[in-house]
Amino acid sequence: MVVLAVTGLTCMTVPTLLGMADSFRFMTLAFGAALHLLLLQPIRFGKDQMLIASGEGDGTSLVEIKHTDENWQATKKWSSARLRPDFNDVVVVDSMILGLTKGLLTCVDSANGEMLWKKFRFGSGQLIALPNQNCVLVLSEAGELSLIRVGPKEPTLLHAWQGIQGKTWNHPVLVKNRIYCRSAEEIACYALE
Repeated sequence: MVVLAVTGLTCMTVPTLLGMADSFRFMTLAFGAALHLLLLQPIRFGKDQMLIASGEGDGTSLVEIKHTDENWQATKKWSSARLRPDFNDVVVVDSMILGLTKGLLTCVDSANGEMLWKKFRFGSGQLIALPNQNCVLVLSEAGELSLIRVGPKEPTLLHAWQGIQGKTWNHPVLVKNRIYCRSAEEIACYALE
């Protein structure tokens, strides 16, 4: 893993992709001066692509990375200004890319970046994918947990409950059949049956 420092501030980590020693060189090729806007964890997508999300600039982009001779090439396959997570990670479920845009759960098609739907408001919450169930688990900024089935047509809220008290920007964590969530004031664990 490589920690990037841009204009003197440590702003993100990027996993080494395809054996690249300098794993952000392709981002400079694809995004140029907008590199400082990329604060979220990139996601390896398929064999030679990376999903890069930002609340600024182009929003979310799919970048194809190729190595020819001694050179790396990065080509932007698509960009979607419809999915602009500025604080929250994005997740992939089936052929859908999901994240929070201005607090709204937003879904775009991974093939072309076109928006499929926007629904449910969570503030600056966080989400994790449950791909085997075609679901996401969202922890809202206000501490509410929501289990949502996602599909290309629309999402379905399966269950929601107040998970913790207080403001939180932390990710929920799922370990086996337990959900963990925390705020500055408390931590909670829920057993799933």
